[in-house]
Amino acid sequence: MTVSTENGQSTGSQKVLPDKHLTVMTGESVIFSFKYKSIYKDKVKFCCKMMWIVCKYVVRSDMKNPGWKILITDNQSLQVFTVTMKMLWMKDSGTYWCGVRRVPQGAYWYIQQ
Repeated sequence: MTVSTENGQSTGSQKVLPDKHLTVMTGESVIFSFKYKSIYKDKVKFCCKMMWIVCKYVVRSDMKNPGWKILITDNQSLQVFTVTMKMLWMKDSGTYWCGVRRVPQGAYWYIQQ
């Protein structure tokens, strides 16, 4: 599987750190960190999976992490939140959108077979 970001493209308030394009084996994990501006430190951070035109939340910083598969942590002093996705499988393929809630910009990454 290939995991990549949109060239670490900054889309306003968030930027994927560092720029990523890598190949992972089924069962491996990936970690992405997202930088945000200090004015957003108290806002909810999230990551969702695109389902046609709807983005279904997979994790949010204001909710208890739903399980071991995907985790989100927010280091407010460094202004970076991190999304960890464990044990990737083909069913995890798709486009993921991560960002700060109620901010129109974000960063996205892909998992491709």
